[in-house]
Amino acid sequence: MTLEKGGVEQPGWPIYVISLARATERRARCRAAMEQLGLGFEFFDAVEGARLTGDEIARVYDGTRNQRVYKHPLTAPEMGCTLSHVALWRRIAAGEAGGAFILEDDFEAVPELAELMRAISAGIQENCMTKLFARRPSRGVEIGALGSGYKLVMPRHVPGQTVGYAVDRVAAGKLAARALPMARPIDMEIKHWWQFDVPVLVVEPSPLSVSPQTGSGIEAARLKEKQSGLKRVWRNLRYQAAYNFGVWRNGSRERAHARRLRESWQGR
Repeated sequence: MTLEKGGVEQPGWPIYVISLARATERRARCRAAMEQLGLGFEFFDAVEGARLTGDEIARVYDGTRNQRVYKHPLTAPEMGCTLSHVALWRRIAAGEAGGAFILEDDFEAVPELAELMRAISAGIQENCMTKLFARRPSRGVEIGALGSGYKLVMPRHVPGQTVGYAVDRVAAGKLAARALPMARPIDMEIKHWWQFDVPVLVVEPSPLSVSPQTGSGIEAARLKEKQSGLKRVWRNLRYQAAYNFGVWRNGSRERAHARRLRESWQGR
């Protein structure tokens, strides 16, 4: 995988933008957005799931577990997305920076993004992920203020999608060590944070949104492969029940992480 540099300066931690090497229009849009924000970044060539061979898929995908723990079989784009994030986690865990920001190439950002990134990277939040996007407002334990009306929240139910987030080096190592073989999409796997012992914070309100100019290959593939009938309903119900039970079962761990992170933020 190759890296391409752009932008002006980095806000403490490096910024990676995951993008297919052939996605020239998306890359041009991202480059313009980052230059406007005054942020340095590097393009990270995404893994193209459609080009994975059968042997490669067999090494990284647990289809048997997928049937037990998720709503539908994983699509090729979902596999490629997971492998892209895992590759970056490994890079971050082995690097010298305290952490990094990871964005996908369909993001749009508020003007305050650089300020928020500087606050997060300076916050000494060891062993956690901080999401920069959620579809709906996130409610939970407030960890600390970021400035400009933004705050860090630990939600009871972690939002999906990986449009953008920060992850420190310790958390990246834990995530990379336990993410494969995959059985759920990477954003759904992160929701089950207790499997990695990496709690997830959310910036509220969200400083990122999904660009209406870019379509999602992952969503299109999900719709194409979507199962119908009672089997789909059963798998959905089983997944939701198991997730809610996991949230309840790990409530004490969640509260302990919230205390740790709040104290760390206040003492920075």
